[in-house]
Amino acid sequence: MNATTEKVFVFMLRHWADTYKEWGELWCAKILNAALKEAGVEGTGSAMARSFLDFGEHISTPQLGDIVVLWREDIDGLLGHCGLYVYEDADNYFLLGGNQDNRVKIKPYPKTQLLGVRRIKENETNTKTSAVARRRGGRAV
Repeated sequence: MNATTEKVFVFMLRHWADTYKEWGELWCAKILNAALKEAGVEGTGSAMARSFLDFGEHISTPQLGDIVVLWREDIDGLLGHCGLYVYEDADNYFLLGGNQDNRVKIKPYPKTQLLGVRRIKENETNTKTSAVARRRGGRAV
């Protein structure tokens, strides 16, 4: 875990148990973008979880603090979820993230829902918004 990723991870831990009342609805990407901003990194600027598929560096095997992006409801749909990789077992990734049972916490998600894993680069600057976010006007899904 690089120093930038460590700052993002610590931000999430400081907000442990925050709820949607602090962040609004559909907020897994919102809090991740806020954590990146505090770490001095420009995030995706989108409330869409899938926007993180265009962020950072593509990684095949996640490590502590990597961003995991999952699909929700339909693999080809717009809905998704994102969080920070903590560990895994045979069937699940355990993610630290927001909007996990309406709070910041660590929660398991099925590996079958994986869309991608992204590594936060040291002092990353990312001004891209995903094609999906551009089509939807950056709205949260």
